[in-house]
Amino acid sequence: MSNKQISFVKRKGVYGAPALVIEILSERNQGYDLKDKKSVYEQCSVKEYWVIDPDTKQCRGFVLNNAVYEAIPESTGSFNIRMFDLLISF
Repeated sequence: MSNKQISFVKRKGVYGAPALVIEILSERNQGYDLKDKKSVYEQCSVKEYWVIDPDTKQCRGFVLNNAVYEAIPESTGSFNIRMFDLLISF
């Protein structure tokens, strides 16, 4: 959580968009995750969004730049969370 997001935490829960979302795809939700959710996350200013396919290990990432998602080059078996400069391998 960033310092700006501390104000999202209230007594009854967390209110506001996260800075990072990582989705694990399932066969029946691929279109929803890759199109609909991506659009919602972009509109809500989620700074970084990753979609992981557990079957192929394909990793697709997007980073928010001037309120629009830019694709991060795809990778297989690992991805780098840019906001933390953290490499995740699996």
